[in-house]
Amino acid sequence: MTLYGHFNSKEELLDAALDAAAAEKDLPHFEGSWRDQLGQLVEHAHALHRRHPSVVDIWTRQPVLGRVGLRWPEAGLRILETAGFAPEEAVVAFRLLANYTWGFALFGRPRSGSGRDSTSATLERLSPETFPRLQNAAHLFAGAMGSEESFLYGLGRILDGLEAKLESNQS
Repeated sequence: MTLYGHFNSKEELLDAALDAAAAEKDLPHFEGSWRDQLGQLVEHAHALHRRHPSVVDIWTRQPVLGRVGLRWPEAGLRILETAGFAPEEAVVAFRLLANYTWGFALFGRPRSGSGRDSTSATLERLSPETFPRLQNAAHLFAGAMGSEESFLYGLGRILDGLEAKLESNQS
């Protein structure tokens, strides 16, 4: 009997696969400020993407609608609304965090023929007259591809912006 025989559609099978990956590790018990909690939630999803890169591939084909996978946005909306964001703004803020996390997972992972070393080498060969900054920063630019430091830097800047927005809403 084929695996497809247990599901009504390919989408249902892929939802089950996403849920199985998400169920592998429970959401963390969130502690600290709303900002700390969002950081923990996003880092949890980031770790899932690193463990299961196929989750990112599936997500590019269909929305994540399985019960276990939906715990992540539910938790994010709860954290944002509890912090003081209106429901409409909480949704937009959460989508920003989700898009950043998924986008980083999609574009930050090594792809055949375009790893850090080959990117660095390609940038180093650029004309210094046309691309002086890229050529000078070739090693740094390539090193930032998919690095944990780059991910955390971006996450921090997003959280800074959300914090500033929340503070301006409360003024």
